[in-house]
Amino acid sequence: MVIHPYDIEFSCFIAWSLELQRLYFAIEVLDDMYTRPNASDQDEEPYASDSLGLIVDGDHSGGEYFYDRFEPPDEWTINAMSNVPAQHYYLSPPSPHGTSIAIYNDSQGAASRPPYADVGGGVEASTWGSNLVLPRTKYLVEGYVTPWDSLALDDPGSSRRSALSVGAIIGIQIVVVDCDNEIYGCHGFYTIAGAGNFWKDADTFTDVELAPHARETAILSHSWARVKASLR
Repeated sequence: MVIHPYDIEFSCFIAWSLELQRLYFAIEVLDDMYTRPNASDQDEEPYASDSLGLIVDGDHSGGEYFYDRFEPPDEWTINAMSNVPAQHYYLSPPSPHGTSIAIYNDSQGAASRPPYADVGGGVEASTWGSNLVLPRTKYLVEGYVTPWDSLALDDPGSSRRSALSVGAIIGIQIVVVDCDNEIYGCHGFYTIAGAGNFWKDADTFTDVELAPHARETAILSHSWARVKASLR
């Protein structure tokens, strides 16, 4: 998706595994000014620098999944109800302290760590984009997550996983945040569905149908590069 040929463009890849019941993703971004997360503060506010988001509604149930701090009657509602029917993963792109994944509002949760989720990434400077005039920084974040019908953030083992199968419809939202200026903050906030209230309403997600694939897939042979190559 080309947002502006001199500013930012990105590509998204989604795959799935029937055997492992996981979603695999890769998001590749070309950016004219790459503002990395603060190397001295791994717990900085989400989306305060160039960053990504992946939001998954595994059973396609829709509805509200995050409760704004100004709307619920108490803090318990926020902690108990948010990210239960759909999960909002904040993806911190490559920086001196690495690449990280965390469920929004629950940075230390077990559901953001193996075997339920993991992430990696890399940065390549001076890559030519579609404009063929100005070089830009290319960064890649890739990994996997486990979709949940109902997630208990503090105890994924007792939660109910979504059942991934051929022909199933799931909801997906991908967020790309562009922060060219560290003083004035982020000027670009892009999603694949273009919905303004994606941060709390799963009805705004993009519908994705899980397509069949051969049993011997690139996922099973541990080669994510082959998965991306097959999707181009």
